Amino acid sequence: MIKDNDEDPGTHSQFPIYDNESQWVDDIEDRDPTRRPSPVLGVPADELAVIKAAQPLHLKGKKRPRHPLMLHRMSNVDKHRAIHIVSVNANAPTSITYEPPGFVAAMKIEYNKPGVLVAAGTEAARVKRHVIRIPHDGTEVIVRMVGRAQFAFGEAGKPPIATLTEVGQIIESVRGLILELRPEADLSVFGRPPE
Repeated sequence: MIKDNDEDPGTHSQFPIYDNESQWVDDIEDRDPTRRPSPVLGVPADELAVIKAAQPLHLKGKKRPRHPLMLHRMSNVDKHRAIHIVSVNANAPTSITYEPPGFVAAMKIEYNKPGVLVAAGTEAARVKRHVIRIPHDGTEVIVRMVGRAQFAFGEAGKPPIATLTEVGQIIESVRGLILELRPEADLSVFGRPPE
């Protein structure tokens, strides 16, 4: 945007994210000229209006920190405090199948407590089964469960900073904002949003 306005971006140039109107006014609209250059120096007024309209500062109270553009809640932790851990929370299965059928049935499904760290072989749930009959030819019976799980990112021992669903919302918000500012933009680098 800055280059398209025949200006040169610098190390001060960045996409601003504010959850407070007075900070936006102090840093962007009424910036003290003795401070280093504004992060949006050179951005045309019409595009700056689009950027301001997308800011978390427009949400009320507790909704602000969960605004999709609050990227810094993830990146600041990851850059300055600790590498994000990933945890998983499994939901009830949408289907259970037995291969081959007629030998076992699920009696009870136990789920891990929310926040179990994800690693190779992490168990999300455990099925206690009831044997209906034992196969005589040594056939292995497999129980398959299909269901949803939610992944979350954050610091160990603290509430999640963001879930995979919220990461998808961040990506979609950024895509929408880019298309509003640059309708001709190639967004193939974003790939498919996480489900």
